[in-house]
Amino acid sequence: MRQTDPNLLLTATTDRELLGSAADLSNEPAWKSLWDQYQKPILRLCEQSGLTEAESQDVVQDAFLRVARMLESRRLEPMQNGFRRWLGHVVHRLIFEAHRRNRRHQLGVEAVKRLKIWLPAVEAPADDGRAREHMEGHLWSVCLARVRSGTRPEHWQVFEAYALEGCLAAEVASRFGITKIGVRVIQHRIVRRLKAQWNTLLVQDLSEPFS
Repeated sequence: MRQTDPNLLLTATTDRELLGSAADLSNEPAWKSLWDQYQKPILRLCEQSGLTEAESQDVVQDAFLRVARMLESRRLEPMQNGFRRWLGHVVHRLIFEAHRRNRRHQLGVEAVKRLKIWLPAVEAPADDGRAREHMEGHLWSVCLARVRSGTRPEHWQVFEAYALEGCLAAEVASRFGITKIGVRVIQHRIVRRLKAQWNTLLVQDLSEPFS
């Protein structure tokens, strides 16, 4: 049995004949094919972004609803650069909206101070400081969640205590049984990954609102 590629949303396009068939919303085989191709990659991306199972399922449902509306309307201009790319942008924006709605993803004061140092500011319309602050906060949450998903739990705990909560290196080292240098090395490595993920998020246009 062929496994679903978890990076499918990053690839170029989808069969045009399949999309044409799916424009008929009653065409169950076509919609099953789309579901089989994209459901797991969307869930994986949601999980990597720190969403709960329920939030992830909501994103999947909302994403397919947007696909249905777009295909039914026959307005295919937004898909001219490839269906998968368009769908990837839709999913990223739905994840952003999920973070914005949920206070669970809000960051503490110390974490915000550090992130402002590490990551470049995003642009906001008309240089609106409040809009920039709002946008950055949710992007930071997504960025942290994605890096955390690929980090050893014990290393993330060290990073969280030292870098995000502002605990002293000596205190963190004693708590986790490592050296102060080890604490700083973990921070350096994770910050480097955060910067890389931040640049990826900006390229993915996660901050753009829905039209």
